Amino acid sequence: MRRRDVIIGGASRNPRNTYMAAVSGMYGSPSDPKSTRRFNGASPRENLFDGVMNQPAIPLANATHNPFYFKNKHDVDSTNVWKQTAVGSGTPLVCLDGRGGRAKATNGATDNNYYFYESLYEIARLTSSTHLHIRGTIEIADVDQADWFWGLCARLASGNLFDNRVDAVGLYGADGSANINAECRKNGTATPATALDTLTDATEMVVGVHIIGTAEAYFYTEDEAGYRSIVRTNLPDDEEMCVSFGCRNGQGVANSLTVGQINLLQDA
Repeated sequence: MRRRDVIIGGASRNPRNTYMAAVSGMYGSPSDPKSTRRFNGASPRENLFDGVMNQPAIPLANATHNPFYFKNKHDVDSTNVWKQTAVGSGTPLVCLDGRGGRAKATNGATDNNYYFYESLYEIARLTSSTHLHIRGTIEIADVDQADWFWGLCARLASGNLFDNRVDAVGLYGADGSANINAECRKNGTATPATALDTLTDATEMVVGVHIIGTAEAYFYTEDEAGYRSIVRTNLPDDEEMCVSFGCRNGQGVANSLTVGQINLLQDA
């Protein structure tokens, strides 16, 4: 089998055919909804692709994991992995004891204080005839007192992740609401999809996007089989993008964002 014969996401354009990667060892269960295919492996909480590959037929192309891991001082590598930007003096992103692959940033206690993070390199670009998956978790202490974003964003030349995105694909929330919204944004023009789902204070939510070529982005929460929205316009097909996330206070009280390991997978 040639690598180009493999389409991650299945032979059809429907994202319910999740993660049809070039591996053997996949299985289906009659108890699974919508004939979801699964890998043998660990629990989905600890491995957001529902396990590790078993007996790979050929290597996966362009599989990138953006983990949160320990350094000597129990912090996140903001030199070699993540670029950190902050307003206010809070607690930068740190790994959490007892919660594998999770890290938390807490803003200073002033309105509009924030932390946001971009992967050090722009590591994703939408191209025709490829599938791109990005999946992880988010948790916000006080949801309706926060602006937040999670997904892919071109490197910011100036400003912040909340007001100054030019090219992006991701999920976001606005101060005053618990809604999870989505957007594709190209050259500063966005196509939003609002109220896909809601976040609950201090409760983890699985979030993800499956992007098909340069034409369609499927946004989902909890399970890709139950995708919430499709956006077909303003996909940023002419920019390389960073994995990006962040949270900004909606009032003069410290707020926090906890994120789980972010997995980025793109076929060749």
